[in-house]
Amino acid sequence: MTRKLQLSIISLICLVTFILALGCAPPPAGRRGALRSRNKPLAPEPKFTGPKKRVAVIEFENKTDYGRGKLGTAAADMMVTALVKSGAFEVIERNQLKNVLAEQGLGMSGTITSASAAKAARLLGVQVIVVGSITEFGSKQEDIAISGFSFGSKKTQAVVDCRLIDTASAKILMAETASSSASQGRLGLVDKKGRNVVNVGSDKYDSALVGKVLRGAINQLVGKIRRNLANIPWRGEILKVAGGTIIIKGGTDVGIKPGDLFEVIGQGEVLVDSSGNEIVLPGSKKGEIQAVNVFENAAKAIKKAGLGFEKGDTIVIKPKPEAKPSEPAATPQ
Repeated sequence: MTRKLQLSIISLICLVTFILALGCAPPPAGRRGALRSRNKPLAPEPKFTGPKKRVAVIEFENKTDYGRGKLGTAAADMMVTALVKSGAFEVIERNQLKNVLAEQGLGMSGTITSASAAKAARLLGVQVIVVGSITEFGSKQEDIAISGFSFGSKKTQAVVDCRLIDTASAKILMAETASSSASQGRLGLVDKKGRNVVNVGSDKYDSALVGKVLRGAINQLVGKIRRNLANIPWRGEILKVAGGTIIIKGGTDVGIKPGDLFEVIGQGEVLVDSSGNEIVLPGSKKGEIQAVNVFENAAKAIKKAGLGFEKGDTIVIKPKPEAKPSEPAATPQ
């Protein structure tokens, strides 16, 4: 190593030390950190009214060359965390779904079909499956060389696709895309020909960068999921029928309350097409039941109308009628 290069490296180290020392001071109000997000503020979320819908997340498919074997798992984990934190969903453990899929000879990848994923999720009482893929993840580097130093910024962008699958019908309820980006400064040394000799930074898998960029897109998608599912009623099932007592799946854990009314729908016929995919025909309405005693993960209900209720029948919560606005008081004559 030449003495000139040694001096340049020492100068670079001193400059980096100085920059890091500045970074230790409290940033001015409104100033971003080293990773600067360029994402638009999220739209306000609709107010959640229970019960919580039971959802499962399939491992996202990574269609890019970045982070092979890591990016898809990271995106799915972020989606689970964001769904739970939203307070609007009951999210099952991914290992539970993984075990069921393995029993059916399927993997946790986003490449599995809607029908096969729905079939597996029904066994866990899941209402909706979240399937996704990372379609873009890349960086654009811009550098400026000044007096032997290179100063630059690396902008990284991710594009994530997401689908919601109804486990009862295997229909796609939502197909949305979200993008997110973040910028990160870079510093290095260049030779006389302008080639980088020493870089502060790395092009290898960067978990902090992945977290910043991916999480922005995932948070956008969770907002879209909430808005799309807001008008779809909660669905559960009957666990037991004994005389006039009916036990249903779901209790305080999902937000069921005494007095909630449910429509009971019989089990539809299951057909199999030429590809081996199951097609579940809609069942017929049997009547209505009402929750009277609610426990942690189950509730006791009574019949309000109808007959022939059986274990395995589907229950769909009935929306409560909106309170009519009170009439204004009459003005005295």
